[in-house]
Amino acid sequence: MGRGTFYRVAALHRGPLDAGQRALAASFALSDRLLLAGLGPAGAGKTTAMRVVARAVDAAGGRLVPLAPSSRAAKVLGDDLQLRSHTPAVAVGVTMTWPFVTHVSSR
Repeated sequence: MGRGTFYRVAALHRGPLDAGQRALAASFALSDRLLLAGLGPAGAGKTTAMRVVARAVDAAGGRLVPLAPSSRAAKVLGDDLQLRSHTPAVAVGVTMTWPFVTHVSSR
C-alpha cells in the first residue's frame, strides 16, 4: 500500500487517534511483512489503530486477516472491525483439544 493511501484514510478517521496509535497503524499498513503483532494492555488503543489499518487495507484493495489471542478476543476484534477475526491457531489450521497432553511417560 502506498503512503498516500494510508495517510488519506488516516486523515478521514473520526474520533481520537493519538501519535502512538497513528504510528502503530502506519507500521502495520505500510509494512511488507505478512504477520505483525501489536502488543499493549487493554485500553491502549490497539483496536482503534486497527480500525484505521482495516480501512486503509480495504481502500488499497488488500485483504486483512485480524488475529487475537483468544476466541473471545477474536470475536470482539472482528465485531469492532466488521471483519472475520481468528486466533493464530485457527488461522494456520491447528485444532486445539483438551487435554493438550494425552500421555506423559514416567521414564
